Amino acid sequence: MSFAFKKFRFFSSAEVPGHAWPPHTTCSAPNKACMACGCENGSIQLLDESFQPLASFAAHGYRVFEVIWLELRNQQLLLSLGSEEPGYSTSTLKLWDVSKLLPQPASATAAAAGPTTSSNGADGFPGSNTAAAAMQPVKAFKVFGPRTSEAEVTSMTAKEGLPAVGSSMSPPAATSASMSSTDGSPAAAVVALGMANGMVYLYTLEAPLPAAPGSKGRPQPLASHHQLPHLPPTKLNARPDPGEDAAVMGLVLLAVPSPTGARLSSLFVVTESQTLSFNLASGTKTILDHQGVRTPHCCVLRSPSQQHQNEHQHSPVQGNSNAVVEGADSLLMVARDEGLYEYTTDTRAGCTVFEGSKQLLLTLGRFVVVVTHEVSGDVGARSATVHILDLKHRLVAGGRFPRS
Repeated sequence: MSFAFKKFRFFSSAEVPGHAWPPHTTCSAPNKACMACGCENGSIQLLDESFQPLASFAAHGYRVFEVIWLELRNQQLLLSLGSEEPGYSTSTLKLWDVSKLLPQPASATAAAAGPTTSSNGADGFPGSNTAAAAMQPVKAFKVFGPRTSEAEVTSMTAKEGLPAVGSSMSPPAATSASMSSTDGSPAAAVVALGMANGMVYLYTLEAPLPAAPGSKGRPQPLASHHQLPHLPPTKLNARPDPGEDAAVMGLVLLAVPSPTGARLSSLFVVTESQTLSFNLASGTKTILDHQGVRTPHCCVLRSPSQQHQNEHQHSPVQGNSNAVVEGADSLLMVARDEGLYEYTTDTRAGCTVFEGSKQLLLTLGRFVVVVTHEVSGDVGARSATVHILDLKHRLVAGGRFPRS
């Protein structure tokens, strides 16, 4: 640990007794209503704020790799990446509306016609068996097609908004206008997939219009993976020089304001051997550093000006914070064993010394959360430590817990 940080216990920790966290979780994502957990058996399980079960449904035929919440057309939708059979050739992206599986407000429940009954759903989770069994994605498509080379998907990100004007992904003006809700909330998102071969695939995903009140229409069941359409992606080449490791370990999208809403202007790509940025309008690639990371989930976007603004925000922020554009001083932060490196879209901006084998990096308001991995003792006992850093005041709090 860097000697420059002062250590204070300004956060407390507490165990959650009797939690129902799925033992075979492969990925997770929180939102304001629940925690979504993707599992090895292809199911997605929803937990409340006490990590108690809410619902579970079958999302993919084999395994779930990643889940991300998106707010599109004022709906909280869940994006999942998974495979339908062993291997990665059957990888699919699916967009889910899970609102019917979540507890409804008292007013909505009282207004519902007729009596309601609930029982345990899949995996013993409470909720409607009928609703869980009838779950179908509102959008679904295959990742790989005839002109898309197959490779393991090693990273994924998604963000509300449209690609920058001039990008090959940018829709025509008429289509772009239809991709905004009447209240200005985003109706589309950009999805980026990083591959083990150094390629990055980009998709523009438009959310369907919400069903009218009282409508009984719902997505039609999909019989098999082979019936899914293939959405051709925009391809970016992040491969390094021959002989260097190429797998994409991290992706971060950067949004800027525009008259038609947030526009995704840049994409940061961190491979095993390089750190790069792509201008989505021109397709220009800039190599920011000839070193990357070998652990996924070790890069994040940090905006000091927005974090300072949030500290002085006395009323709740309306809408989804992910849909807000970043500040002009937004920086990519990459966690390596020797420290935390920061980058603009053009160059490296600085480094904060903070040693340790990094396993996870994320932001929490004005704080940076770093999880390090340690091996100690003659028996090689493994443990992990959560460090909560206040970079502005050079303060750190941390708590160690066993690692299974």
